[in-house]
Amino acid sequence: MNKKTIQNSELFKEAPDSGHYLIYTGNKVEFKSYSSIAGFFSSIDDECDILEIHLFNQEKEYRAIASESAVYNKHQFVEHVAKFPDGKEDVYSETCYLENGGKITVLNHIGYGKDSDGNENGMIFVDDYRLKNTEG
Repeated sequence: MNKKTIQNSELFKEAPDSGHYLIYTGNKVEFKSYSSIAGFFSSIDDECDILEIHLFNQEKEYRAIASESAVYNKHQFVEHVAKFPDGKEDVYSETCYLENGGKITVLNHIGYGKDSDGNENGMIFVDDYRLKNTEG
């Protein structure tokens, strides 16, 4: 996928106006801040082959992951916006340290499994996640 396919996506309109981005391409990983969507796109090469992209701030994350699956053939990527609040009982957070000295917090939203009758069965699972910049 490239920046044009992402820009044309309806769901991309929900991406944070400013924040941080984490991009995986065929030859590098890039983590930087951005102050506007236009500024973000101007920093990316038009023909850059993006494998995975995360745009996030303290409240939400937009992510898109390249896919060769026939299920997603229309867009050639799978996208999602995660915007659940942190600091609740059903959110587990962990801090990841980056090579450049930065930090990212991964917020994992926990769900609880149900049996065939719809009763909780005590099994927990991560039903969503989002990235959040860690200050300091």
